[in-house]
Amino acid sequence: MSSLSAATLLAPLELKFLLLLLPYPHYRAAMTKLCPQPKLSGVQRDRLCQQLRQRHWIDYEEIVTRFGLTARGRTLLDLDTSVWPITPDEKYVLQSCQYRSITPGQISAKVPDDQRQRLIVALAEQQLVRITQRRLGDVWLTAAGQQFLRDEYVPQSDTLTISWTLMGHYLQFMRRAASHGECPTPALTQRRDRDIAAPLPTAPKMSSL
Repeated sequence: MSSLSAATLLAPLELKFLLLLLPYPHYRAAMTKLCPQPKLSGVQRDRLCQQLRQRHWIDYEEIVTRFGLTARGRTLLDLDTSVWPITPDEKYVLQSCQYRSITPGQISAKVPDDQRQRLIVALAEQQLVRITQRRLGDVWLTAAGQQFLRDEYVPQSDTLTISWTLMGHYLQFMRRAASHGECPTPALTQRRDRDIAAPLPTAPKMSSL
C-alpha cells in the first residue's frame, strides 16, 4: 500500500488541467482557452472541473445561458409590483422572460449588460425565475491548488504523462515560487537544521589528581 494519502494522488487528466492554468495571469483563464488532451466533451470537462473543485484545487464561475419565469414569478407580474420587494431592473428581467425562456442577451436593453448575471441569480434565489442552462466561465487555480502543486504533488509513473509544454509550465511555476521564497524546505534540510540547532554534548569532567 502506498504511503501517500489519497489527497495527494492525481489522475493524469486532472494534472494536465491544473498545469494548463499555470501560464495565465493569476492562474486564471476562460474555460474556452483550456483544451486538455485527449479532447473532452462538455459533460466530461464539467465533471472534471467539479472533481477538482471538490478537492479545493480550482474554482470557477458559472454563467447563466438560459432561464425562464416560474409560476411564482408569473403571479407576481399579475400583481402590483410597487408592493413587491424587487428593483426596477429585476422587474425588467421578469417582464423579458414573461412568455418564453430566454438568454441573458434577450433581456430588455434597459438592464445593463454587466448586471444581468447578478440579477438572474438573485431572482432565481427568490424562486421568481428558473435557470435551465449554465456554462462554465473563468476557471482559476486556488491557493490550495497552488500549494498542492508546489509542496505536495509527487509523480507516480515511470513514463511522462504530460507534454513537454506542460512540463515547462510547471518548471516556470516552481521557479516563480522559489524566487518568492515559497518552496518547501526538504526533509533532509529540516533534519540538518535540527542537528545544527541541537546542543553539543558536554565533555565529561576530568577528575583532579
